[in-house]
Amino acid sequence: MGSEAASEPWQDGLALVCEQADRIRADLGESGGLVDRVVAGARAGHDVKEPLDALHQAIMATGDVLGVYGHSARHHGPAVAGIPPVPMDVVYLCPDGHCSRYVWAEDTVEVPVCRIAGRALRRDRLP
Repeated sequence: MGSEAASEPWQDGLALVCEQADRIRADLGESGGLVDRVVAGARAGHDVKEPLDALHQAIMATGDVLGVYGHSARHHGPAVAGIPPVPMDVVYLCPDGHCSRYVWAEDTVEVPVCRIAGRALRRDRLP
C-alpha cells in the first residue's frame, strides 16, 4: 500500500541521484566520483547524508543553485492556486524504500529501474 509519510530531504536528494546519476556525473567531470560514493553507500545500506551533502556542494559549485536538495519531483502536473493536487492511482517507488523517487505509471511505458539497487522500481497504488 502507499504511504502518506513525508520524505526527508536526504531521501529526495537520493531520489535525484537515482534518477539523474549519469547526467550529474557528466556535469561534475572530475568530481563525478561523488555520485559513486553516494550510490555505493546507499547500496551498502549506509547513512548517505554526508556524501549527499558533499555532492550537493559540488553541484552548487558548478552554478546549479538547487544542488540535490532543491530539485523536487514531488509535483505531478500543473499546480492551480487553491486546488490541492490529486494523486494518481498507480506509481512506481524505490524498491527498498530508501529514497523518495517515484514515477507515475502513466508517464512511462517500461518499468523504471533503480540505479542504486539495480532493480525495477516497485509498483504501488496510492490510497
